[in-house]
Amino acid sequence: MSGVALADDIKTHYEDMKHGKKTNRYMQMKMSDDSKEIVIDKLAPKTESYDDFIGQLPPNECRYAVVDFAFEGKETGGKEVLIFIVWCPDNATVKQKMLYASSKDAMKSACRGVSAEIQATDFDEVSKETVYEKLGAKR
Repeated sequence: MSGVALADDIKTHYEDMKHGKKTNRYMQMKMSDDSKEIVIDKLAPKTESYDDFIGQLPPNECRYAVVDFAFEGKETGGKEVLIFIVWCPDNATVKQKMLYASSKDAMKSACRGVSAEIQATDFDEVSKETVYEKLGAKR
């Protein structure tokens, strides 16, 4: 554990996403400028898509995200689940990667009940196909 704290609004927005108040497609978080707190970087409305989420990930900086992902289940038909993503691109600094890796458990503890966790270092690892595989979903 890195000792990094979570901003209070992260838990509030996560609980809203988890308990049916799904007004947001995703919540993206980053380290504060002083690296002492994880804060919300972007809260996207339900009108945004997963492709919009992927398109705004920074190619040189790490992020955490909780995404409300819609898909067709193998036996259940259409459904939406929350996925937790740790984005640490290869181009990020070693210091940033280490800080995000050591703070991941604090972030995960605030986001209990996600259906899947994805750790990604490049855009292929956050592609829809990768998420479908992880969820055992059909396209």
